[in-house]
Amino acid sequence: MRFSGLIFALFFSVFAFGQTVTNAFTDDFNEGSVWGQFDDEEGSGKISNGKYVLKSKKDDGFPESCVYPFVKWNDDFSIEATYMQTTFHAHNISGVIWAKEGNTFNAFFIRMNGFFQIVTIKNDNVESKIVDWTKTELVKTTNHNNTLKVSREGGFYKFSINGKEVYSAPFERFFSKNEGMGVIVEGLNTIELDKFSYKQNVKINVAADDGSPKKKINLGPNINSQYKELNPIITADGKNLYYVIEGNPSNSGGGLQDVWVSSKTDTSWGKGKNLGMPINNIVNNGVISVSPDNNTLYLTGRYKKNGVPGGEGFSYSTKTSTGWSDPMPINIKNFYNESEYQEACFGPNKKVMIFTAKRKDTYGGNDLYVSFMETKDLWSEPVNMGIFVNTELDEASPFLAADGKTLYFSSNGRPGLGDMDVYVTKRLDNSFTKWSEPVNLGPSINSVEFDAYFSVSAKGDYAYMVTTSKSMGEEDIVKIQLSESAKPEPVVVIHGKVFDAKTKKPLVANLTYEELPIGKELGNATTDPNTGEYKIVLPFEKVYGIFAEKAGYMPQNDNIDLSQVHEYAEIEKDLYLSPVEIGEKMIMNNIFFTQGTANILDKSYPELDRLVDILKKSPKMEIEIGGHTDNVGETAANQSLSEQRVAEIIKYFVSKGIVQQRLKGVGYGDSQPIASNLREETRKLNRRVEIKILKK
Repeated sequence: MRFSGLIFALFFSVFAFGQTVTNAFTDDFNEGSVWGQFDDEEGSGKISNGKYVLKSKKDDGFPESCVYPFVKWNDDFSIEATYMQTTFHAHNISGVIWAKEGNTFNAFFIRMNGFFQIVTIKNDNVESKIVDWTKTELVKTTNHNNTLKVSREGGFYKFSINGKEVYSAPFERFFSKNEGMGVIVEGLNTIELDKFSYKQNVKINVAADDGSPKKKINLGPNINSQYKELNPIITADGKNLYYVIEGNPSNSGGGLQDVWVSSKTDTSWGKGKNLGMPINNIVNNGVISVSPDNNTLYLTGRYKKNGVPGGEGFSYSTKTSTGWSDPMPINIKNFYNESEYQEACFGPNKKVMIFTAKRKDTYGGNDLYVSFMETKDLWSEPVNMGIFVNTELDEASPFLAADGKTLYFSSNGRPGLGDMDVYVTKRLDNSFTKWSEPVNLGPSINSVEFDAYFSVSAKGDYAYMVTTSKSMGEEDIVKIQLSESAKPEPVVVIHGKVFDAKTKKPLVANLTYEELPIGKELGNATTDPNTGEYKIVLPFEKVYGIFAEKAGYMPQNDNIDLSQVHEYAEIEKDLYLSPVEIGEKMIMNNIFFTQGTANILDKSYPELDRLVDILKKSPKMEIEIGGHTDNVGETAANQSLSEQRVAEIIKYFVSKGIVQQRLKGVGYGDSQPIASNLREETRKLNRRVEIKILKK
């Protein structure tokens, strides 16, 4: 058997969220048709002069071409094919097939000597004859069109030739799975398919369309080629695209799948580059996620030293000053996968992993599972994500957006437009097992073919995916604008550099971010080993603390108030780390008091506790805690307030076990401003708590 994919024009009588639509397509193989073409020892298929020519080259050959729309086989539907047999072999077969699963399918056959047959074929052998070869005058001979129609109407399957019914009977659905339909020929036979159509009324939960044009934009020759471009992963900042090329003879695996990357300029994508060793090796390779800071790649498969393949599973690689590190294994408790397919993604905080697998508690084919980071080197046992997302068939290619809530995935187990369609759902709690009803992303994104491998930048304006339509080769990477209903929730990208406060040189540092006032750690990031740059992605409408740390330096803390931010934004914030040297100072940006008082606010304690930890780890260290105010009000009152606040901080440190003799408190009042007091934006910088190292 030979499979050849095809794409049809889609027509919808109704297009509305959650309503019944006429799921239909027709292909007459004129302009706009993309029917998969092939040529091998068994047969060939090609588009020629507005027809699809399917040819068998062997006596026992059975080449076929199929399409895979979503069909509920136990509901009413119709399939119709009009074709001409151009070679006369009285006993050779041609016809329509449907409910195809592998080499098992149902078939409505005709012969040019005027016979028809309806059978079920399993693994290339006739399993049952619904109707054995039966004589009919309806079959037109060679070089005349015949139209075969298979339909289900009110519980009856009906079969017609050239508009007249030849058989009708009630049947249960032929197969339980949503599989394909198409045409087939046998034994030195050639047909010219003039038209193929399908129709069924189904309820599809389709994303609301905002009315703006949605066109797939090819990313161009710097990325796409004559080979297969697959699995695009856009970075959070939208500036780098990781993808797979299959079939390029320069690949490490000699034509297998290698990871490539392209960087975006102001106007276009740069020439793609093969990542080389140790990411690429002699087997198929792929990137499944990139951390928001762009410094960690998550990879399919496991590796041994120097990039040697190490079996199934997942790995990660970190950026170094000389390139990517040897991939390290991601260890998941009780991990196993009975499926040959393995796809995954990581959340923006790098602490959540969603992947596909077939396990003992799987509902159908491949299900989506979630695992959580327990330690740096160990992840929790996989948990099935439940019936909110998983079906009795297959789920594939998960992608968790930058908001950590919006999940895109593909499935063939829901009413849709094709074989695999892309859906979107929203997380409803922190269990990752309760989700909103998945919504089909509609005909601008989904087709009757396999649609998957979908990624979105933090901005959420465009999605990146693969298509065969008008491609430069077999498959190309395109981008497409998302409608408002399909976008993730807005986030804010915080970016900047970490510097040595004394030398102003960039540093390699670790960053942690937390939600204030509760102090819950949300995630972490690292700086680029060459530039000191960092990036983190934060949901809007909350207040966060961020701190950078590096051995030999006092950590730098800052706060980011996004409580009034309601849309996507990018905020630049550089951080300066002071070396642990006598006389060096550090501003504690996340210490807050009730206005005009010395009452410490709850959101200050995460930062105070980190300084307690530093003092405990450095038992000889002594510090000065300096309190500063702006110049609003009387100088004497400001002086008194600064002294009271310092006293409260020292009191808290002592309650945590720090000996008071190591702590010197000084209230400076408004005597040492570091910014202008003329405007509030700068005046607030003068209201601060400053740490000075007295002894280390």
